[in-house]
Amino acid sequence: MSTPSNAVNAEGIAEPFRIDEVPWREFGHGKRFGIAYQVLSEFAGASQITVCMEVLPPGKQANPAHYHLLEEDHLFVLEG
Repeated sequence: MSTPSNAVNAEGIAEPFRIDEVPWREFGHGKRFGIAYQVLSEFAGASQITVCMEVLPPGKQANPAHYHLLEEDHLFVLEG
């Protein structure tokens, strides 16, 4: 993954970047699951949190049912 050389400043704070610079990834499993996503936090150099932009096509589910023992999922639906 290409990360901008100025993604994290000397204080460890991520610098702003253009979202269109972040590469898209895809996940799919059978006919039921499919999603396109960008890992914004990784691109910015973060190591303690994951922040993704996800696009879920109509009629698809993002992930099979699952759970986490030591982390949480938070979703912010922007449209649809």
